[in-house]
This record gives sequence, structure tokens and C-alpha cells, in this order.
Amino acid sequence: MKQKVSSCVVIFLMLLCCNQWSTAQTYTPGVSYFGTHGYTEYIPGSLPIIISAPHGGYLEPEVIPNRTCFDAVYATDAYTQELIRDIQNSIYAEFGCYAHVVINLLDRKKLDANRNLAEGACGNDSAKQAWNDFNDFLDIAENTVMEQYGKGLYIDLHGHGNPKQRLEIGYLLYDDELQLTDAELNTDTYINYSSIQHLLATNAGSFTHAELLRGAISFGTLMEEAGYASVPSAADPFPLTGDNYYSGGYNTVERSSYSGGTIDGFQIECNYTGVRDNTENRKRFADSITIALKAYLTTHYFIDKELSDCNQFVSIPQSDNVATVIGIYPNPSGQYLFIASAIAIDAVKIYTTSGTELSNVHFDITKKQIDISPLSPGFYFIRIDTGNFTSVQSFVKL
Repeated sequence: MKQKVSSCVVIFLMLLCCNQWSTAQTYTPGVSYFGTHGYTEYIPGSLPIIISAPHGGYLEPEVIPNRTCFDAVYATDAYTQELIRDIQNSIYAEFGCYAHVVINLLDRKKLDANRNLAEGACGNDSAKQAWNDFNDFLDIAENTVMEQYGKGLYIDLHGHGNPKQRLEIGYLLYDDELQLTDAELNTDTYINYSSIQHLLATNAGSFTHAELLRGAISFGTLMEEAGYASVPSAADPFPLTGDNYYSGGYNTVERSSYSGGTIDGFQIECNYTGVRDNTENRKRFADSITIALKAYLTTHYFIDKELSDCNQFVSIPQSDNVATVIGIYPNPSGQYLFIASAIAIDAVKIYTTSGTELSNVHFDITKKQIDISPLSPGFYFIRIDTGNFTSVQSFVKL
């Protein structure tokens, strides 16, 4: 049954939307901010954790041609966008604070955000702007972590299609290098290749490079203990030649202590079965990696419990913060709207400016995607209901 919204309510909603837009640059932890055309999303945090998802986007705007340069790869890391959001939710539930999250919302056909600018955007101006937005958001996250903590951890989140169902943790060392003895890995030659050089130089336990890569206190071993096969780890110390192991890419090189500084990093390639394949497994994995991250950080970085200070960096009360955590993108849009939400969505409704509820749009709850192609070009309102509150925003259908 269609409902009516009074003109006064419509005016109020328009003012509400304008007010949200005017405060968009406060970078409040937990709130989604979007780059040009809504192609990139940044969710600020107040923890020394930065996570990016460069290959989990769905958007395929016609204004950006499919990449053809440098033998472009198109494979999408399925459900890594959903996985990173689940991880962020689990981190908040455990710490009471958010990690910094940066997501490329474009399909990999249009932009590869784990390549340099030339390879990733293939010269297209809109793709180049999205690449710049992705990296600008990472710069903001890094600068915030450095200002608040002086050190931190970066994770570039991916998904692999290799037959071995295990996590592949990439420290910028190749499979044949990880096959070396501990003594060889502990030499300057291989330390200088590593993405955790700062951790090696400063960890309180004086653990060696090899121990940090695959010892009892390595991240891979922590994930093994949580029930997720991982390489390298104590149980699986190195990949075999021919495993097609991913050692880490452009983002890990640029954003880790390999390139200097005090933010260490690694790439995680997540297997599909048991990790990314359904909602239940994604949430279970998110809870497990959160516990592993907490153990890793408190063992190696913040043994003095500095992590408990994260709440001092939250700029507004949590009740207000949650009420603005929902975002829509891209806006304007000609075919699809996507909803960025850290909490479950119960219902989505579209209204005309005169208050008429429209029924000719379809909401895909799995992808949080709304097909607005049946709508005529113009200005509309979207109402998003959750268990606790309602968010109303405006959008333009092209």
C-alpha cells in the first residue's frame, strides 16, 4: 500500500540531507565518506589498524572503459567488500573503536587499486581520479594513525582462487625465499625485502624475522590457531614452488615499512571456501581475525595497553555516530545505488519529492544494491530502516 509524506516532511528531509552533507569532512570514526562520483569509500577509525579492499567493487560506469593496458587482469576478489565490512563490525564489537577502512567500489575491469596509477587506471581521467581518491584516503588514514599512535598495522585484503584452501599472508617475500632456512631469512638481505621491517627492529620480545614470519607468535600461526589454515605459519612454514602464492602487491610495497616509516603491513589473500563463500562464514572469519589482530597488536606493538586509549579519538557520541553510518553511492546514478552500512538493513523505500512511495525498484540485500533504472531522471529520497533507526537521504537519478 502506497504511503504519503507531507510537504513539510519532505522539506525537513531535504534540510536533513543538506545538514549531513555540510558536516561530511569531519572524518568521524565509523562514518562513510566517498570520493569523486562515489567510486571510493573511506570509513575513518581511531585504532592503529588500516585495512583496504582494492578488488571488491561492483560498479561498472560506462564513462570508464574496461582496462586494456599492461595485460590488465579483471578477476574480482569476490565478497571481499562484504568481508571487510564484517571485519570492521567485529573490530568495533571487540575494541569499542573502529579500524580505518578504504574500499575501491569500482569493478576491477575499471580500476585496479593495487597497481600504480598508469597500470591501474589505464589513462582514463575518471579512473585516475578514483585511484587518487583511494590513495588520498589511505594517506589520511596513515597520517591519523601516526598522529595518534606513532605506529600501526596495514592490511591489504584480497581473495584468491588457488586450489589450496588457506590464507596466504604476503610479506613481499616470494615462495622460494620463504623456503630458505631461518638463518638465511634473518640476514639483512631478506629483512630488507620484508614489509614488517619496523616491527622487527622494535618488537618487545626481540623476535627474529623468521619467528615473525612463521613462528609461534606470527600472524599466520594466530590464524591457524583460530582454525584457518595459513601460510606462512608454524604449521605451514612456506608455500611450495608452483602454489601460485601471492607475496603482496603495490599497496603492500607502498604502505608498509618496506618503504620506510613505522606502519608495518602485509597482504592477506583469503580462500573462498569457509571464509568468503557465505554470510555466516564471513562473519565467523571476521570475529576470528579480530581476535588474532588484538593478540598480534598487544603482543608486538602495544603491550602497555595504549589501544585502550582509542575512545579518546572519537569526536562525537556513539549514538550520533551510528545514526550517520549509512551512506549511498554513487550519487548521482543512472542504474544502481549501493548502500554502505555497518549494520543490518531491514527495509529500503524510495519516495518522489511529492512524497509518493515507489514500488518499481528492486533491492538486492546480498549486495546492498538497488536497481533504480526504472525511475525517470530526477530527484528522489531513499529511506533506509534498520532495527534501531531510520536514515533518509536524497539522490539524483540520471
